[in-house]
Amino acid sequence: MDIRLKQEVPGYWESVKPAPAFLARLRGLELESPPGRIPSIAEAFSALWLRHRPALAVGLSVCLVVALAVTVFWIVPPGVEPIIAPAEVPPELQVQEKRDVPPEVGIPAPEPPPVAREAVAVDVEVAALLDVREQQIARAVRFLRAHFDPEVGLIHRSEGATIVNHLQYRHDQIFWLYPDNLVASYALDPFDAGMAQKIRETLRGYDQPPSRLFEVLFGELIPEEIAKARQVVIDREPEFLIMAEFHDSRYPLSWKDYGDMLIYQSLNQHLRGNREKARKYFDQAYSMWDGKGILDAEAREKNRYASHNPALILYASRVLDMPISQQIEATLWGMQNPGGGIAAYFDFEGDVLGPSCIKATAMALLIY
Repeated sequence: MDIRLKQEVPGYWESVKPAPAFLARLRGLELESPPGRIPSIAEAFSALWLRHRPALAVGLSVCLVVALAVTVFWIVPPGVEPIIAPAEVPPELQVQEKRDVPPEVGIPAPEPPPVAREAVAVDVEVAALLDVREQQIARAVRFLRAHFDPEVGLIHRSEGATIVNHLQYRHDQIFWLYPDNLVASYALDPFDAGMAQKIRETLRGYDQPPSRLFEVLFGELIPEEIAKARQVVIDREPEFLIMAEFHDSRYPLSWKDYGDMLIYQSLNQHLRGNREKARKYFDQAYSMWDGKGILDAEAREKNRYASHNPALILYASRVLDMPISQQIEATLWGMQNPGGGIAAYFDFEGDVLGPSCIKATAMALLIY
């Protein structure tokens, strides 16, 4: 364990040394010692540390593992179905066995000590807790797959109806090129490359100009000033309705008031090589995190949080290598409905509002 900790935890040995101020406080305690040669608490502590330093280091490591297990237990969102039959988990989502880390050069690898049954039980419990996120991801993938229409070659809406020219379309007849299917075509790629490829082929078949917004998630530049959205009917048949959202109108948008728009522009500046602006816009979006959701202009106006905002914050934090609160990821997956999809909105108390959303679910998967 000492070897592994030296390799994998930079500054480990420095981190387990008692702080000088701590030892000074111990030495400063006014304690009455009985007659005879009995060491002070500070002397006893120092002697104990020097004599049993490796054992104490292992003890600290065990404490860290237990703390991690407790922390993971509390950050896992409630209401999550923890069990998935092995046959239902896609092969690409199954956990692969990690290779052993070789010891440092010149240090012989010690023989592994016998493992107590209690330790094995703890390891299994921690692994089960950590595996919850992969189960949530698997359910989100199944949600998107379930909404794919092979005849149209696109993913349809999850719920809701739309009326166009006095003709009503059910949710399974409505298909959004942008953002739903564009984002899903990338989000599904690691999990179902065949379906992702079919969606991309369908998108190319409609031969539409870019949305001038969502493409920045996948490495394409967008304008430095974001326009208000236009929602356009691309194709209308009695059996289906194809729509798309474009940000190419002549009306400017006050995009700095919205968390998602700040993230899009942050990624845009990152692609343009302007690291300072990228961090600035990211920080502005992250400053809207109030511990429950992204409280931006839309959230205040509609009195609800949008789930795709924490997904975008998480995605951009990994692209830009920016530290953020772990609670954001827990909040995002706390919005997962039993069917696997991420709800579009949640209220200021953290309760899910409305049905699952294709866009929010696909954006959640982009992180992984």
